[in-house]
Amino acid sequence: MNYLVIGAGNAGRPVARLLNNQNHKVIITDPKQLSDFKQDVQSILKQMEKEGVILDLGNDNPSIDGIDKVYKAPSLPDSAPIAKKVAEANLEVITNEDFSKMVNDLIPVDIIGITGTMGKTTTTFITTSIFKQAGYKVWSCSSLVNNLVSEAIIDGIVKGKAQNCDIAIFELPHGTIGLLNELDIKIGLLTNIAEDHLSEFGGSLEKYQQRKLILEKMSETFIANNSCRDIIAPVRGNALYYALDDDCDFIGTAGDEKLTLKYSKGEFTTPFHMVSYFFENSVGASSVALTYGVSPEDITDALSEFKGLPAHMEDVGEYNG
Repeated sequence: MNYLVIGAGNAGRPVARLLNNQNHKVIITDPKQLSDFKQDVQSILKQMEKEGVILDLGNDNPSIDGIDKVYKAPSLPDSAPIAKKVAEANLEVITNEDFSKMVNDLIPVDIIGITGTMGKTTTTFITTSIFKQAGYKVWSCSSLVNNLVSEAIIDGIVKGKAQNCDIAIFELPHGTIGLLNELDIKIGLLTNIAEDHLSEFGGSLEKYQQRKLILEKMSETFIANNSCRDIIAPVRGNALYYALDDDCDFIGTAGDEKLTLKYSKGEFTTPFHMVSYFFENSVGASSVALTYGVSPEDITDALSEFKGLPAHMEDVGEYNG
């Protein structure tokens, strides 16, 4: 099958790379020259070219001769000449939903997805640490390693990580959720929702919330910070909640270098040598692990050894988050 991917931005690159990996002929086109992209993006595009993707950059009038299907970047207006050309030729356009289903079919293990305005990178890292302590072979993708998580996920599929793990743990910023909105998530976790990134949603907090809530729709089991109950309860009657000190399903209590977790099956206390929001993020990570079936002993062992994130000691946000 011959594909044309229109737009070499954050959506187009992962799509083109995966289609190429699945033995399709792929051309990715963009009006920008290679040198117009940031250095890290140039490196990704060059890698894609080595893998077989045809780069058609610096072209504002790409050809559709011989093309069977097209992927259009979400930012491409219908009024753009290439969009009109595709419509007039009645070419089949693959959607984010189509692409997401393709990705989902290539991940044969349970997926844990973590989103939120703040704390998702930290919570993803802690959750990964807990599952590794429990003996799982974890494929983890987060902005700690790659600013664009969707590219990290596709990179993992291309390199065989999806076939060589027991469980996948993904940080899911709103950009990634928008592209991969049809994943089958075993457990989804929402850390919080705050007024951030609103410029990408026309200044609308409601639109931003709705993007984050795509994770709830994808999740077999959904866990949220208790601060989000007013948002979640109307759409998910069986959601679980976690918090520090609040009365909910998973209750954390911070002490002097210790953290106590209370839940439906009992409570346990773990040594914990971090401060501030690490406590609440650890309660969130523990709620995921307990729900999946990880033992309190493994959680205790992981949290007692937790020393913060390897790249930075605070979650300062993420690109396209």
